Amino acid sequence: MTAGSFFGRAPTSAEWAFLFALWCSSCPWCAYVLARLVERRIAPVALANILTPSATSTTSATSTTSATSIPPRDQAGVPRGRNVAREDACARGQRTAIVVPGRGYRRIAPEYGDGPALEPDALERVYYAAFLHRRTSWPVLVTGGDPNHGGYTEAAVMKAVLEDALGTPVSWVETKARNTAENAALCAEILRTAGVERVALVCQASEMLRAAWLFRRAGVQVLPAPFGFRCCTKPRLVVGLLPAAEAASTSSLIVYELLGLFSAVLRGRMRGR
Repeated sequence: MTAGSFFGRAPTSAEWAFLFALWCSSCPWCAYVLARLVERRIAPVALANILTPSATSTTSATSTTSATSIPPRDQAGVPRGRNVAREDACARGQRTAIVVPGRGYRRIAPEYGDGPALEPDALERVYYAAFLHRRTSWPVLVTGGDPNHGGYTEAAVMKAVLEDALGTPVSWVETKARNTAENAALCAEILRTAGVERVALVCQASEMLRAAWLFRRAGVQVLPAPFGFRCCTKPRLVVGLLPAAEAASTSSLIVYELLGLFSAVLRGRMRGR
């Protein structure tokens, strides 16, 4: 079948451009390049350099201190980020909390007795937050309101999963935020009142640039704690040129995050911040 028989006529330049854009958005190599564009600027927390609770001399979970640094590329498996040098300079003695922004939930989950259940991305966040808490004993703050009017708040659902399923205590619950900017602003108030100086911000690597920027704009010192890197494995040379649903999902997410970051920065500059 030729392109002409498919369209019933010779395709126009706009139609060829649309088909090319559609291929690019679903091409694994294009998705990999987009993910690298965002994720190369950050790196995961160097877990080997975090003092475990048993290695610390403090007895209070909320005052546990740690030394953190960002591993080089051969340890992390991802490129060393440009903005993480500031995190290397974080000194001992700072009160640190783990902050987990909401990422959505299903209002009715039959497998859980028709109660709410976290979306997969949100579930990954609480799993990683529980893992960090076990390694550090840093207290946990969950944040997220009910932007979709499902009858529950994201923070309440995350708290239930963390405490009931994962055995991780939640120290603070913020239930009014409708988006990441409000997550940052409302969490900043809670953290200042609690005397917390720094947060380990837990979210997907592809979303970290925007989330960390918004939290820093709110006056919070951020230690990025990203996970779910999409740029760790290169696609195969030939197969990576064939369209794939996962690549289309990655491309749309990265483009959304880049547009969101640009919009947030533009609004911040218009407000003089």
